[in-house]
Amino acid sequence: MRAQLAPGGVLLLVHSSRCGIEESCQAVRQAGLRTEVAVRRRIPFGPLVSARADWFEERGLVAPGVRHEELVVIRGVRSE
Repeated sequence: MRAQLAPGGVLLLVHSSRCGIEESCQAVRQAGLRTEVAVRRRIPFGPLVSARADWFEERGLVAPGVRHEELVVIRGVRSE
């Protein structure tokens, strides 16, 4: 990842909280970039996740009745 960015280059990664924000930030750091969560927004499930909401509930991936998620933008910066 680091090799693909010029010095001072920035990676922006849009990510669902259901996928593990801290784990993703750590992976970006391990790739040699400084990280921060630049933006957080709570939004309703989109059409694909809404269509599978019952499946997510059955597997314990979302609590019963939950129909929203948090999206974040992870910002990774290559040092100079």
